Amino acid sequence: MDLRVPDGVTRIEQYDINRELQSVTSHDYRDDDESIRFADFVRACKIQNLIIPASVEGIGNKAFSRVTIHGRIHFAHGSKLNYIGRRAFTEPAPVFSSFYNEKSSILSLDSITFPSQLRVIGEFAFRRTPTKSVKFTSPNIEISRFSFEGARNLESVKFTKHDDSAREIGASAFYNCPKIREITAHGVTRVERQAFDNPTHMDPPVIKSAVFLDCIHFGRNIFGKCKIQDLEVGGHPNLEETLARALYNTEVEKLIFNQSHGGSKDIPEIPHGVSYDEYLRRR
Repeated sequence: MDLRVPDGVTRIEQYDINRELQSVTSHDYRDDDESIRFADFVRACKIQNLIIPASVEGIGNKAFSRVTIHGRIHFAHGSKLNYIGRRAFTEPAPVFSSFYNEKSSILSLDSITFPSQLRVIGEFAFRRTPTKSVKFTSPNIEISRFSFEGARNLESVKFTKHDDSAREIGASAFYNCPKIREITAHGVTRVERQAFDNPTHMDPPVIKSAVFLDCIHFGRNIFGKCKIQDLEVGGHPNLEETLARALYNTEVEKLIFNQSHGGSKDIPEIPHGVSYDEYLRRR
């Protein structure tokens, strides 16, 4: 079955699990201020697709933490959604809930395209979701820390182009996503520490292409011990020093400072097997 949020609902909030289960009617889970509270009955249902109407402006903390979604999340055309709360799609394991035993409430999902009005994705919101690709279309968005941590099937992260945008990727936002092969981060101006890092016990993942033309701040150890075949950044002032921190322990085969984005430097290639930090020391 599909779970379709009623048109006109503006906020989706977590259902109070201490409230006794009532009969399943719209009267039981809809209140006067047009918020919708999902009851425990949803947890037992096999939800194929989640359909969120354009009227929804916010998805609260843990809103779907007790909803198991087997198919897709569909945001209606013209969506007004501007925030997704903390752990919105992360389901705590029974009895205990900790950093390591939470699981996604989504069982299968090829891709997620987020609506253009979205401003914030909260911490752990899509933790361990099985999606293969994510696309962000909003010109101004903050991806909070650990938002997609443990999304182990994720292969592609894309931010679409906008003339005027300010986007941020929080610390460890895509931590432990070992299958990422392509990152296109148009309009991303800040990337915080360990955003794309992976646990040290794993074999170093290989990222084929990473594009950060608009970024003026890179945190420490962004990619950890990943191997990057092609990394393209803008030529912004002092970016070399920032990159020295960001690419610590990272092997980059080819690094380009794009002349049309903030500067005129063109460093076409780093010797194979040499970290960027080591490369700077040798210059």
